Amino acid sequence: MASEIFITIIAFLGFVAGAILKSAVPEEQKPGKKYMVIAGKVILAVLAVYIIITFLSTDLTGILFFIIGLLVGTYFRRPYFYLGLAMLNFNFIITVLVFSFGIIYGNKRIISNAILFSIPFLVLLTPLNTTYPILFAGGGLLGMLSFSKTMK
Repeated sequence: MASEIFITIIAFLGFVAGAILKSAVPEEQKPGKKYMVIAGKVILAVLAVYIIITFLSTDLTGILFFIIGLLVGTYFRRPYFYLGLAMLNFNFIITVLVFSFGIIYGNKRIISNAILFSIPFLVLLTPLNTTYPILFAGGGLLGMLSFSKTMK
């Protein structure tokens, strides 16, 4: 359990490090903004595809959670919530991708992002299989990327 908490903290520290980097070198933000947006979208796409390949099966409930996530992701475009859901498996590859996204998209709203990132961990208090929320996150990330131009 301690290692799982440590993994989650490491992943979230990417957001904090990204916020510190943005405040330390603001002059670099404007010229690199286009590349940062592309890199962030690529990381989220890779994460979504990884989730689909790893967790999606022929289980009807899993497919339903993925489709619901896809629909919700078109309207609720807060990536930190979906990244928190993806972290429920405490997978190393997911942790690295979440950390990398945080470095790129870290901002001054650390508290609100921390709340959004932490809310999904309440699922661990329920008897629900964690695969379903992770599939919801994969669908949400794809929905966010597919149907929206901006992320909050």
